[in-house]
Amino acid sequence: MAELKLPAVRLLYDRILTTTNTKKSTSPQGIILASKEEGLLLGRQTVVAAGPNAIVEIGDEVEINFFSFPKKLAQKAKNDTGPDLYDINFPIESIDGETYLYFTTQNLKWIYDKDDKDEEII
Repeated sequence: MAELKLPAVRLLYDRILTTTNTKKSTSPQGIILASKEEGLLLGRQTVVAAGPNAIVEIGDEVEINFFSFPKKLAQKAKNDTGPDLYDINFPIESIDGETYLYFTTQNLKWIYDKDDKDEEII
């Protein structure tokens, strides 16, 4: 895992800052793929700062509930045959030249369990 760059901030209450990881359009072999999803924000992000009442810790991986953020209609479906397209207003903050997602624990779906390779399964 890449080293996390931690911002020099202290958050209040249950506020969280996470990475802004996006989808990449390269194959495991390094081949560049053309994809409409390149640059889309991933649901799985890493916590880089957390307030004192947050239930997460720095380094935790979390799944974000994108449906909890404000959205507006971007494009109505043509002839009512497909889904409407929405723009989602993500709370993105820039600190010291780095971009982060800033939200509360209410915007989380779940927290991923940490892999403990020393744990023995019986």
